[in-house]
Amino acid sequence: MPKDKCRQCILALLLVLALSPGARLQPQQPQPVTPTVIPSPKPTLQATADGELQPFKLMGKGVRASVFAHPVPNVYLVFPASQNSPKMTIELPPEAKKPLSDCWKAELEYYFKSGFESRPLDKRIQDSYALGRANMSVLSRLERIEINTPNGKRKISGDEAGDLVKFMAQSAQQIVEQAKESKRLMPVAKN
Repeated sequence: MPKDKCRQCILALLLVLALSPGARLQPQQPQPVTPTVIPSPKPTLQATADGELQPFKLMGKGVRASVFAHPVPNVYLVFPASQNSPKMTIELPPEAKKPLSDCWKAELEYYFKSGFESRPLDKRIQDSYALGRANMSVLSRLERIEINTPNGKRKISGDEAGDLVKFMAQSAQQIVEQAKESKRLMPVAKN
């Protein structure tokens, strides 16, 4: 008998729960999904970009040709002195040359257009977007490259990649400014 009473109690409880208003299943509203970007942790020892930029030389084929023929700066990473090691300069591995060369070309193109060409606003905006896309691609490619550091081997950090791109941009801007100065100082041909 106690088993039957227990069963009856359980059935009654289930019946009460099934008939209660909160027991009915309501369709679930989809929850908004928010993408989350988790940045890579920063290395404890960060390097800064530095390098050597050759001065601009105006060649016989004109200013534009001279600007775009200018060699890519020799850029490297400098790690500051720490408790464990002195200041250290590292050359970038060969696989960094292609993205840095692409960056150099994009930066020269951008600064040459803004320095020598009168362009409507929509074209200047397009140029800025094109440079941004090129630099995002370069940053992404640089961050996949491994370098030797005072603390061992690791990939180039986002900050270091950004510093390399910034160095290339500043160098391209200097070359275009030097080209503008060269053009200003050129003797005017007399007829």
